[in-house]
Amino acid sequence: MREWRLVAAGGAVGACARYGLDRLGQALRLHPTLAIAAANVLGSFLIGLLAASVLTQAPQSMVWRQGVGIGLLGAFTTFSTFSLQTVALLSDGRWLAAGANVGGSVLLCLLACAAGLALGRALA
Repeated sequence: MREWRLVAAGGAVGACARYGLDRLGQALRLHPTLAIAAANVLGSFLIGLLAASVLTQAPQSMVWRQGVGIGLLGAFTTFSTFSLQTVALLSDGRWLAAGANVGGSVLLCLLACAAGLALGRALA
């Protein structure tokens, strides 16, 4: 039961952080896909950092894995929203924008995850 509470608490924080990022994007008058991409890139970096630095420490790593990795970062990153935005771009006939959204997001998220892993390993 403890695991469920960790995931739920982390998810609440992650969802609020994601909403805050969305509101910030609106305040800065950014296109919604940029806020989505920012959440995914930041989340990818943080999951890499978490995996390299914290998850190697047992047994307390389960708290971090469940509360932060699954809960917080799972709620913070927005792959489902990214997918919806990409399909909407395709439906509008904006093939180039959809391709740039997919290619850019995937590349940036992979690079961010690798950077997080590298930093986490360097700090560990």
